[in-house]
Amino acid sequence: MAPGCKSELRNVTNSHSNQPSNEDDAIKVFVRIRPAEEGARSADGEQSLCLSVLSQTALRLHSNPDPKTFVFDYVAGMDTTQVLGTENLFFQLKYIM
Repeated sequence: MAPGCKSELRNVTNSHSNQPSNEDDAIKVFVRIRPAEEGARSADGEQSLCLSVLSQTALRLHSNPDPKTFVFDYVAGMDTTQVLGTENLFFQLKYIM
């Protein structure tokens, strides 16, 4: 587990886990990455993040020995406020329906 991570994410694997979802799927998964806490620094003073946003639908967990990539319907990065993330979520839901 990378430094700064408080808990492990489960890597759920099945035949569709790495495929983008279809518009007719019943469940949509939206992920918002919270900003790092002020005290989240490594021994050398650098900010150590356990994950990075790759795109609007993917993030990478920096785990040992190999990093893992997860795909969601939407990924909001650390610069997205909770209000902005919620507004985007409702817009997406309205668009889907």
